[in-house]
Amino acid sequence: LNTPEQINDIQLKGCQVSDLELQSLLKAMRQRGVQGLTLARCSITDAQAAELARFVQERDKTARPLQQLGLDGNEGVTDKAATALSVALRANSTLTELSLWGSSIGDAGATALAKALRSNRTLKQLWLGECEAVTDRGAAAFKDALTAGGNTALQQLGLVCSGVSDGVQSELEDLVQSQRR
Repeated sequence: LNTPEQINDIQLKGCQVSDLELQSLLKAMRQRGVQGLTLARCSITDAQAAELARFVQERDKTARPLQQLGLDGNEGVTDKAATALSVALRANSTLTELSLWGSSIGDAGATALAKALRSNRTLKQLWLGECEAVTDRGAAAFKDALTAGGNTALQQLGLVCSGVSDGVQSELEDLVQSQRR
């Protein structure tokens, strides 16, 4: 990242990211105005995800804010991380895509994220597939948030989890689809 050019997106996949390396990465992202970050299968922890949530909040009011965050395949990302990210989403006005596919988020994390959607008006895509601890209870929180909360920004909700019944999955898909009209 020691280049003078502007960098739009950073994608790291299948590598270990230590706390120190994450701090260095975030520092470089601040300097370069990076707008997209993917850390897939990088053994991200709850504490690191919380640091990323703070980064999302911090970058919200800058000229080049973070618009995409992907933490796919990080089993160390649990309900605690989802709660930290939900706090960031409540105040954020620039993040349009969040992917936590294949993380260890359960119903509590899904519920926290769903509640954040009630006030968030910019997130267009939320990916939570293969979060096997999410059940109909977590999915119902999204249904409630999207109907009662007035969120019209969300265009895609990937909640393909074995704990979510086909009927609830279908209802959610229909609800999100109706918002795109």
